[in-house]
Amino acid sequence: MKKIPPTRRFRPRQVQGKQLNYNARTLGDYKRTLKAMVYQMRATLEKELFPLLSTEESKKFFKDRQAFASDSKTSSDILTVSQLLADRFNAGFTEAALGVASKMVGQQISASATAVNRTLKQMGAEVTLTSGIVPERVADVGAQAIQTNIDLIKSIPVEYMQRVNKTLVDAISSGGDISTIKDTLYESGAITERRAKNIADDQVRKSYNAVNAVTLKSVGVKKFRWLHSGGGQHPRQSHIAMSGEVFSFDDLPVINQENVDRGYEGPEQGIPGQAYNCRCTMGPVFDFEEDDNANNKP
Repeated sequence: MKKIPPTRRFRPRQVQGKQLNYNARTLGDYKRTLKAMVYQMRATLEKELFPLLSTEESKKFFKDRQAFASDSKTSSDILTVSQLLADRFNAGFTEAALGVASKMVGQQISASATAVNRTLKQMGAEVTLTSGIVPERVADVGAQAIQTNIDLIKSIPVEYMQRVNKTLVDAISSGGDISTIKDTLYESGAITERRAKNIADDQVRKSYNAVNAVTLKSVGVKKFRWLHSGGGQHPRQSHIAMSGEVFSFDDLPVINQENVDRGYEGPEQGIPGQAYNCRCTMGPVFDFEEDDNANNKP
């Protein structure tokens, strides 16, 4: 009797899941938290340092360069207060960093599990991520993201007070108008606020996409579709060109082509959101034909 070959299952070569968008609420919470920390730092510095700059002695000190050599007390008092504030800010941000970073990354892990579950179900995949159970690799990526954000949070007061101290030292060395000195200090605070916002924007997207990648790989998804955000004032042309293209997690695309072309750095392979301030996202891709062929191999 002739053996009848098993019936081959015909399925679409690829099934693409929906875009995995980062949680806007998490981003908003993180921004507000960092902004509040920076605001409190700025307010404290202005409250405790500005009155010292505004005394009659200080005004004379900064106005009359000839007085510099004979008035070491004024400069000493100003720099002492600045150092005390730096120590206080560093301690405060260090104390808060772990809790702030852990909360944000924890929200990302939870949001990723929900989003991946939803899109896999829509794709018809019989995979469910159990709430509360975090794959080991996801936990590792989460821990790395937490440490990165701790380091960034701790760097905020350091960079701020470096600018403040430079302004004060320059003024002590060269003199200047009090109002101009204060304006420069205000601008240092504004720069710090913008940096805190950029940290939140970059890290929320970066950590979310990193968690998505390891979550997808942990349930057997081998490919993803690159999706450009369509936003940003200066989008990376290489990322626009990659939008809609399918890539393998085992063979990632170059994410810094513009810098490579300019000779700034060597090629770096990665996922959406990995490049600084990249807003791109991904969507999971199942390649069923490849999976079936792999399963049928002797």
